[in-house]
Amino acid sequence: MDKRKSTGNSKDAPRSKRAKVKTSSSQEESSAGEDDLEASQMNDLTSLQQDSDHGIIDKIILKNFMCHGKLEFQFGPNVNFVVGGNGSGKSAIMTALVVGLGGKASATCRGANVKGFIKTGKNVAEIAIILKNQGTDAYRYDKYGPRIRIERKITSEGATSYKIKSHKGQVIETKREEISKILDQFNIQVDNPVSILNQDTSRNFLFTKDPRDKYKFFMKATQLEQIERDYAEIQEQKTITEDKIAMKEEGLPDLEKDALAKEQRFKDIESLNTLREKKDNLMKLLAWAHVARVEQELDDVASLLKQEEGRLPKFDAKVQESQVKVQKAEALHKEVKDKIRDLTKQMESVQPQLDVAKAAMGETKKLVKETEKHIRLLQHGQARDRHDKKDCEKKIEELKQTAQRDFEKERMEREEKKLILVQQKQAKEASYSTTDNDFKQFSEAVERAQQRNYELRNKIQDTKGLIDQSMRRISELEKSRSNRLRLYGSFVPNLVNEIKKTRGFHREPKGPLGMYLKLQDIRWALGVEVVLKGLLYYFCCHDHHDATILKRLIAQVAPKGARTPGIIISKFEDHKYDISAGMIQSSEYPSFLDIVNVTDSVVHNCLIDQRGVERILLIESKEAARNFLRFRAPQNCKEAFTLEGDQIYAGSDQRYYSSMQRNVRVIQADVAQEISELKGEVSNLRREETELNQALRELHTDKENNQRQLQRLNQQRRKLQNEIGQLQDEIQELESVEDVAPVDVSALEEEVHQLEQQLEKREAEVVEKKSALAEANQDLTAKKATFDELNSMVMEQAEQVEPLKHELQTNGMNVEKSKHERRHYEGKKQEQLNKMEELRREIDKKQGVVDEDIEKARKISEERVRTKRKPHTISNEIEQMTKRIDKEQERRGDPNEIMVAYDQAREKFLDARREIKKWRAIIRKLESMLQIRQQAFVQLRHFIALRTKYYFTLTLSQRKYNGRIKFGHKEEALYLEVQPTESHKENRSKDMRALSGGERSFATVCFIMALWESMEAPFRALDEFDVFMDMINRKIVMELLLQVAKDLRHRQFIFLTPQDMSKITASPLIRIVRLNDPERNQGTLPFTRRGEEEEDTPGTSRS
Repeated sequence: MDKRKSTGNSKDAPRSKRAKVKTSSSQEESSAGEDDLEASQMNDLTSLQQDSDHGIIDKIILKNFMCHGKLEFQFGPNVNFVVGGNGSGKSAIMTALVVGLGGKASATCRGANVKGFIKTGKNVAEIAIILKNQGTDAYRYDKYGPRIRIERKITSEGATSYKIKSHKGQVIETKREEISKILDQFNIQVDNPVSILNQDTSRNFLFTKDPRDKYKFFMKATQLEQIERDYAEIQEQKTITEDKIAMKEEGLPDLEKDALAKEQRFKDIESLNTLREKKDNLMKLLAWAHVARVEQELDDVASLLKQEEGRLPKFDAKVQESQVKVQKAEALHKEVKDKIRDLTKQMESVQPQLDVAKAAMGETKKLVKETEKHIRLLQHGQARDRHDKKDCEKKIEELKQTAQRDFEKERMEREEKKLILVQQKQAKEASYSTTDNDFKQFSEAVERAQQRNYELRNKIQDTKGLIDQSMRRISELEKSRSNRLRLYGSFVPNLVNEIKKTRGFHREPKGPLGMYLKLQDIRWALGVEVVLKGLLYYFCCHDHHDATILKRLIAQVAPKGARTPGIIISKFEDHKYDISAGMIQSSEYPSFLDIVNVTDSVVHNCLIDQRGVERILLIESKEAARNFLRFRAPQNCKEAFTLEGDQIYAGSDQRYYSSMQRNVRVIQADVAQEISELKGEVSNLRREETELNQALRELHTDKENNQRQLQRLNQQRRKLQNEIGQLQDEIQELESVEDVAPVDVSALEEEVHQLEQQLEKREAEVVEKKSALAEANQDLTAKKATFDELNSMVMEQAEQVEPLKHELQTNGMNVEKSKHERRHYEGKKQEQLNKMEELRREIDKKQGVVDEDIEKARKISEERVRTKRKPHTISNEIEQMTKRIDKEQERRGDPNEIMVAYDQAREKFLDARREIKKWRAIIRKLESMLQIRQQAFVQLRHFIALRTKYYFTLTLSQRKYNGRIKFGHKEEALYLEVQPTESHKENRSKDMRALSGGERSFATVCFIMALWESMEAPFRALDEFDVFMDMINRKIVMELLLQVAKDLRHRQFIFLTPQDMSKITASPLIRIVRLNDPERNQGTLPFTRRGEEEEDTPGTSRS
């Protein structure tokens, strides 16, 4: 609403202008009016005042918006005329102002959705509006600076996004809420029809018949409608709050009654104090009884520590003895290692000489080959030069006898010779093709031999590996004759012995698990091993304590790099699981537990937990297993295994896995029989190795023969290529001969002379190269002898190193054996130390417990209470006392709960009463303030109505019209009555509907300007306000608008009109922009000559 005072000359200025426009002729009146308008404009707007510093529009930029593909529009600080014909896009600018500042599409009266504003054929529209942000009311000047740029992007899917940037182009915010804050700061009202009046709103106002619509227009334009809505919302919230207070008041008596009842219960709980005192005394006695028990346990552990400390010297002696053995073995090992190092140094000292000799021999070989190649090239060039010299001499002789020749006869002879040469060439080519095919076949044979050689060597290597593996297996079986535990690892017997000796276990571990299995049918040994796999080697422990000790024992006895057994932690049960419900139900084939007898309950339960053996079926053949499990799988059956160890899963989507294991490893009936079978396998493998070596030798012989044949064929191919090339040259020479007149032979004789010189030069080079070749061969022989001598020396030293390496390996094993013995006794000693340390830690721990229990006991009773009673007897007595107290509390209630409930009920009642009192005071205050504001609203509405009436009457007088506005606030109606000049005689006012189009438009503008006096916005925009006016009304309206603009220099005005504004001169305060007429596509030919352009009116711009 209006916050400024009207100026003193605003009333006189229109009167002076009205006196200038008296005439009876409309044309004279129009002409005189236009002259007077220009003169009046110049007089009124010559003096510059201060421009508005915030909220006005500086620039608008449109891209693909409605009819505009690209439009950049710079606004002036005061008056802006946008002139253009229908369809030129004037209203699009007005729409862009509303939409770009966050307005809804419905507020523009141009569409229901913003995506409809995108130019046809485009996917995205963009609007950028730049607002001034200066002066004391600037918005966040430190962030935005003197300009705020608001950008809105609209996509064809209906999505929209905002960017609010500073004057430097930096994005400050991207939320719609920031735009609302900016509009509130600058008092910009995009949905106010008086601030931005579009065509449809203006047209509806002109032609509306309902006074209530005019009244709504007035209320919305002056923001009185928004104030009414705010007051109504406050009244609604006040009613809701009163209802909630009334509900709380209804429950207040119940809260008071509940608080009084709980207060009475609180007073009845004093009778339990005697029982509690007796219980407290027993608690003191119990605390010191715990202290006495823990002190006794501490004494027992201290005695055990003293006993273990007496055993330590025996372990020290054993460690010293094993240390001497280690030193002796290491000394012998070092002696052999030094010998090997000396021989190695000798070899390394010779090796550089050997490498140099080898490199020198290689360089000399390379030089010999290059020299031989150069000689061959020179000899080939000599042959070519001799041939060319012979041809030249022959041609000279022929040219000298040209006159006596019979050219026809010579041509026939050349043709015959050419035919013979062609036939010879074809024969040579056929021979070359045959030779080339043979060459390719031998090449493939050599490649196959190489591939076969690689395969045979791999097979020999694999066979050797199998032989070594079988020999190791035989060795293990030989050792297992006396102890089957060796099948599970060479160190496993020692591990089992150590487990039996160690007394720190809560329950002695069981393992390896395979030792607890007995087969009813030995044929299933392989199948059972495949079922259990690594579980056969596992140990089972009762708890983590036992597992920690077992891990330490394994680390002590297992050799470095050996495969160590796994550990399963499962609480030991003395009875087997009841698996009757989950076990396989099959009468045709045995289950795993039918074949394998597991006597130990712990191992039995472990196999069920870890492998689910109760659901495994054993079927001898894989065909029977597949058919049985696919169509008739018994209940609870998960999978089956065959004698060969193949695995088959039950179900229609059957999975089958073949076993990779072929021999039984730990579960066997006869060790001697397996050793005999393994020896037979070793014999077969050795025989196979011999056969493979023989095949390798034969393959090597065949490969060498094929390579020789390959070299022979390659030489033959080259020879045939040369012969074919020579024949081709002869054929081309015969084809190039022409029957020509005799020529001068001097050029040919000169060429013969040059060829002779070249032959002599090449011959000299050949002699020189052969001499160099002889020297290189001699040098190669000498270097080869040096290399052979050094190589023999290295090989001899290497032969001396090999026995020493074997001896070094033996000594190394002795060192490791001695170290292993030392580690064993060191481990025993460390175990003893650990045990002692564990006892010390236990003493410290129990001492801490004693101190902690004493501290706890003193918290209960400062003076120590001596007692010989056991803590559990005192606990039983306390328990009986507690039950008695609980029984009394159950009868009367828990004192603590009663006290808490009483406090809560009392506080709840007091809080409710305080809250009701507080909200009653707030409601009374709100009601008083709302009443005052409603009274003020009525007065404000009355004052705005009076102000609007006054300025409406004053503005109409500029045209010598009489009129008035009649407000009916109770019925919410507004009546406009206007008496034009011509109707004075009737002495009555006309309703707006009785006026002509121009008169109605003039009255509407007067009404809008009257409303402007009651609002405070930085800019005002009118779209086609003068479209229905005649020249006289338009002139007067223009004068009024320019006078208002002059009075409101700190405000911005935007007028959109299709009329010609050429009579208004642009100035620093007035900016006129003309939009181009739209393209109608009517087929009009462009007759304007090249270079001719329309000139804009001075002081205006065209977009």
